[in-house]
Amino acid sequence: MSLYISNQKSVRSGPTNYFLTIIKEVISSAGAFQSPQLLIVSGIRPAQTLSQHNISLMADRPGVGQDMWDHIDIEVTWKIDIVGFNTLANLTYAAQQTQLFHNERSSIYGNYRADYIGWEKLPKPYHSNLSSDYSGYGTFIIIPVSPVSRGNITLLSNSMLDPPLINPNWLTAETDKELALQALKRGRSIISSAAMQPILIGNETAPGSLVGTNDDKALNEYIRNSLFMNWHAACTCRMGGADDAMAVVDSKAKVIGVDGLRVVDASVFALLPPGHPVSTVYGLAEKISADIIADG
Repeated sequence: MSLYISNQKSVRSGPTNYFLTIIKEVISSAGAFQSPQLLIVSGIRPAQTLSQHNISLMADRPGVGQDMWDHIDIEVTWKIDIVGFNTLANLTYAAQQTQLFHNERSSIYGNYRADYIGWEKLPKPYHSNLSSDYSGYGTFIIIPVSPVSRGNITLLSNSMLDPPLINPNWLTAETDKELALQALKRGRSIISSAAMQPILIGNETAPGSLVGTNDDKALNEYIRNSLFMNWHAACTCRMGGADDAMAVVDSKAKVIGVDGLRVVDASVFALLPPGHPVSTVYGLAEKISADIIADG
């Protein structure tokens, strides 16, 4: 039995609908937002949450789309007097660095922040909307890595052509608010230290020198208005034991209560590691690959 055979839902590629017949199993690796969406539109969620979208129940798993963890970014920014990516606005310099990279692999393009970035020129008609300030800015990025706040994923409709409704719930826990505030203060103190002064130009750009170090209200407002996701969302189809009512998959990433279906991505994390999750994703993939091979 597979997800599609059980639910008889057609799939689409462009304007064409068709049915898939699965020989062994389906593996979803759609990520922390769309893996739970795939499960929900297929009927894997409590019945009361499915009826409003006219979706039939396949398996009652209340944890689908719940318990979302994520990391946020908070930034402190200054103008700097060192070579940075802003210098690539100088086409002569950019061409020199490109040639240097091709010849010696030792140019600005060898910086780790650019290892997996594709460079594409913005069409000229849009240039008039860009800032004329090509100064270099340095940003101290602060990432609280052990959040207490939890978000969730629900549906906009019963179609995968519509995006899911994502409620990140960042900083809803008082612990997270206080930690973010103190982390921002710490970041400001580091970047304004004597050791940093030789590369700084003028006053702080953001939050800005008019926001006092002890002005908690203004700092909290800055955090709330400027934070952004760190693309580390996880745990929305979390792994757990048979006695865990909120678990969605078992230790082999098989969806509990459904035959022939696994979820293999960061959505099955039981918790989000306090750091970059990519190595954990690799480890998960290796482990589940071994399980799939062992299961034949």
